[in-house]
Amino acid sequence: MRLLQDKNRDFRRYRHDIKEKAFLKLNGLQHVLSSNVSAVGTRSNDLIIRFHNGSVYEYPNQASQYDSILASNSKGRWVWRFLRRARVPYRKSGIIPLPDDIDVSDEEIFQEIDNRYFKDITKHVQVPVFQSFEFIKGINMQKIEIGNIKVYKAINKELEVAKESKPIMYDDLQFETNEQLVEYLRQQEITRSEIEDILLEMKVKESEIKKLLEISKG
Repeated sequence: MRLLQDKNRDFRRYRHDIKEKAFLKLNGLQHVLSSNVSAVGTRSNDLIIRFHNGSVYEYPNQASQYDSILASNSKGRWVWRFLRRARVPYRKSGIIPLPDDIDVSDEEIFQEIDNRYFKDITKHVQVPVFQSFEFIKGINMQKIEIGNIKVYKAINKELEVAKESKPIMYDDLQFETNEQLVEYLRQQEITRSEIEDILLEMKVKESEIKKLLEISKG
């Protein structure tokens, strides 16, 4: 995973390498460019988000938002705007680790998202602005103070931890030949088109891809 220069952006994003992209694809996730969001996917009606520390979260009944987050210019800002709200519950479904994951806690990831976009939406306010977090009647609230005005925003509710499905591990992706890789992908029930995408990401020639797929098919 490489940290991009991003000279025209306020925050630098991470880019996954080819092997990491293939690994994420095997786990049903689409890699993205972001400073905090690693990859996104869907499972049934749920939206799945993997963060750059390896943690994976499910957002029930939000699968319809998949195309929206992929199309967004800032994945972190999208998470803050559409998922960090009272009526969008979530649960942590587990961890899918990569060797180059950033060493921060989940709380630090979400705090960074909150702080970053809080500053973004208040940068033109001419009076002092402060934010803090409080539990009020069992609800996690974000308190924003603008001069003498106090505004409270309910933060989404964490559901009970989901039953963790066993992910494909990064170290499993060790193959001496492309034939072995393709056979492994087929065993994992990866579709032909997805296998083609992975091989193209690996810079395998199209003629070689066709041969590999025909061999594995036979």
